Amino acid sequence: MNHPQQGVVYGYSELTYMSNSGNADPYLEHQPPPPPHRRMSPFRVLVRAFIAVCTFIVVLALFIWLIYRPRTMQFAVADATLTGFDLNTTIPSAPVLSYNLIAHLVISNPNHRVSIYYDQLRAVGFYQAEQFGQTALPVSFQGTRHADTVPAVLAGSSTMGFGESGVQAFRDDAKAGVFPVDLWVDGVVRYKFGDLKTTSASTLSVKCHLQLQPNVSLGWVECTPAYYGPPPSTPRRSCFGLLCKIIAIVIIALGVTTLVLWLIFRPDILKATADSATLSRFDLVNGAGSNGGDRLQHNLTVNIRLRNPNRFGIRYDYVEARAAYDDERFGFALLPSFYLNSKSDQTITATFNREAVLGNDDDLRQTYQREKREGFYYVKVWVYTNLSFRVRIVRRSHYKSKITCMLRLPVPTGGNAGPAPITNLGTKCDVDF
Repeated sequence: MNHPQQGVVYGYSELTYMSNSGNADPYLEHQPPPPPHRRMSPFRVLVRAFIAVCTFIVVLALFIWLIYRPRTMQFAVADATLTGFDLNTTIPSAPVLSYNLIAHLVISNPNHRVSIYYDQLRAVGFYQAEQFGQTALPVSFQGTRHADTVPAVLAGSSTMGFGESGVQAFRDDAKAGVFPVDLWVDGVVRYKFGDLKTTSASTLSVKCHLQLQPNVSLGWVECTPAYYGPPPSTPRRSCFGLLCKIIAIVIIALGVTTLVLWLIFRPDILKATADSATLSRFDLVNGAGSNGGDRLQHNLTVNIRLRNPNRFGIRYDYVEARAAYDDERFGFALLPSFYLNSKSDQTITATFNREAVLGNDDDLRQTYQREKREGFYYVKVWVYTNLSFRVRIVRRSHYKSKITCMLRLPVPTGGNAGPAPITNLGTKCDVDF
């Protein structure tokens, strides 16, 4: 048998205990009671309250959206005339574009219950992705279902940075008699829902693609809303931008708080050590149990020291110990609950002193005889716990841990019946959550 391997944990019903008192099954009298029902911890209350608030905000936002049904503003070019568009190539590396563009823009608010404030609104001209002029648009407020026609006049000269290839493209467009010009409308807008006015502004960018012939008026052109390309812009936010900001801020705050708490407390795994044990009796009687099984008469006491290296205390609400020999469980002990302070130790003592009926196993008998001759028995002890943590005023509960200790115990002197001295072990145990 290879003792350091993990043993099999059997259910309570697979063991039968015998004692001198004549009780058929005294082990059943010590079945562990169910863990007591505890009140919800403050941390769980906080988490549930946060989820409830988030759910309420989402439902409220959906309700507002169903009432107002916000729609995107509509832009169009009613007419546009290019009366001047010349490129001076005296300096090939920095050609200068002279332009004169007059356009009339139609800006419509199709919403029935939402008004719009324009904090800033301008028209910007682009040719071959190079800006050549801009002008402010005289619109500051639009009521519901209202449209405004505003002029956009771009006149002047601008140095273009498209190089020799751009100069050649300009010549090709001039030869064809059509100049592809993009008229961008971008600005900063806010919304008004009844008497409620948003405090955070949204960035709006709209692209109007124009195919202009010199001195020829261009008719109606619909503009396409866009959130990319020149001029630099951010995606236009709807009326739920503020809600998204709040949710993002709360999530970031929780993440930062968790990180700060982790950096402060630095949670570490608990330590467990089997310091000492006393084995005064360990007799295996062949075929003395029920159904022909072997009977193990034992008296074992184990002292296990628990070390809490953390900066917070731990409450052990439920503690039980089990013992097994050669993968056959023979003992159970229910231990009292206790509180383990931060940076402190606590020793728990488990005593197994009943008679247990094990299986009818020849390997078990051979292992017992061999270890008896060698002078040491190998016994495995498990400690199962339900525990909770307390960090300041916050308590986290419903955690489980399992402590596994492999003990090397000397054969009791005096024929397995006499008193045995305390054996100092110092065996480190495995702790699993």
